[in-house]
Amino acid sequence: MSATNMRGVKSRRLPGPNENGASAVEFAVVAFWFFLIVFGIIEFARAMYMFNTLPEVTRRVARAAANISFTDGDALDLARKRGIFNETTGAMPAGSPVTYKNIRIEYLYLPPKASELAPIPPGAMPHCPTQNRTICMNDPNSASCIRAVQVSVCDTAADGSACTAVPYKSMFSFVPLSLSLPKALTIVSAETLGYRAGDNTCT
Repeated sequence: MSATNMRGVKSRRLPGPNENGASAVEFAVVAFWFFLIVFGIIEFARAMYMFNTLPEVTRRVARAAANISFTDGDALDLARKRGIFNETTGAMPAGSPVTYKNIRIEYLYLPPKASELAPIPPGAMPHCPTQNRTICMNDPNSASCIRAVQVSVCDTAADGSACTAVPYKSMFSFVPLSLSLPKALTIVSAETLGYRAGDNTCT
């Protein structure tokens, strides 16, 4: 190649160590924000899933509990697990820390001259569905007459006397979401509560 043609050829300069370092820093900064946004979207979607699913959980459990004896703890626990979509372990799928133990079932009565239902006082629960049926027939406003079933999602670590919202637990610690999950309160009318035709006494 002649000297004249060589003048038109541009020489390529290899990147120096400083330029390589700058590229690595730029990539790290961009990658950090990229992954933060991606995991933030995943975390936000999971939170929305839990907010939308918990009301359905309490509805499912309330419908079941309205026809289960309030003395049958095993059957009620199974209803909780089925309501939370995990009959095996009772942990809400992709919903940690919520488990079936966070599903609280309460029974309500209608006080005399009152327009709102109230929780049955401690010690006033009937002994069995048959007794509840008899009490309600004699006095529909008795404090021992179960008129409705209330289900909510409560924090098991809090004081058991009040239903405290379960704090949201992030999947990724670097994407903290300071949220409280909904209590998703559901109230349904008491139906059979496990009573069967022909039951005359508590067993």
